[in-house]
Amino acid sequence: MISTPSKGESVALHVTPKEKQRVQVGISWDTGRETQKKGMIFKTEEVVNVTYDLDLFCCIFDESGELIDSVTPENANLMDASEQIYHSGDNQTGRISGDDEFISLNMALLPENIHSIVFMSMVHDGRTFKQVNEVEIRVADGASDESQLLLELTKMSDANKNGFIFCAITRDPAKESGWALKNICEFKDSENVEDWAGEARACLS
Repeated sequence: MISTPSKGESVALHVTPKEKQRVQVGISWDTGRETQKKGMIFKTEEVVNVTYDLDLFCCIFDESGELIDSVTPENANLMDASEQIYHSGDNQTGRISGDDEFISLNMALLPENIHSIVFMSMVHDGRTFKQVNEVEIRVADGASDESQLLLELTKMSDANKNGFIFCAITRDPAKESGWALKNICEFKDSENVEDWAGEARACLS
């Protein structure tokens, strides 16, 4: 049975015992409809179809907590140096079925210097997670697609911010898979964050 961690809790990361032991961290959202004001003099309101731009990214640390790499939707940063952590690419609409953006990890092939990976997300265009339609973020087994941790961000009471630190995957020899999954679940205002790597590092303790 797969164990789901509550906020602040760490459990064994579930991986299917295949060659690469692939894990996928993904975020999904839907297009929506919003009421917008039209006209400069005679103001009217019109309901329009809208898309949203969210990003998924991660910071990668060694055992001492030093940042050694990151993976983001930017073309120059879609893959880490080991080529075992890689991003699906930027999605600015939410029109894809399933995970709109995801980061895949081949756990069995990660080099020894990779000790922790912290996953985060951000909403652009001045919106918050609560203003985006049906935002879900998850950690899933790459072979079965079964989610071990799934959060519905839009429904959370503190989702009126545009940044989110989701979870951390950390080496733990005491766990059967050799890795632990920590549910961090912390919302942030991006304008108050000077260093996302520093925010991520603080969540590892």
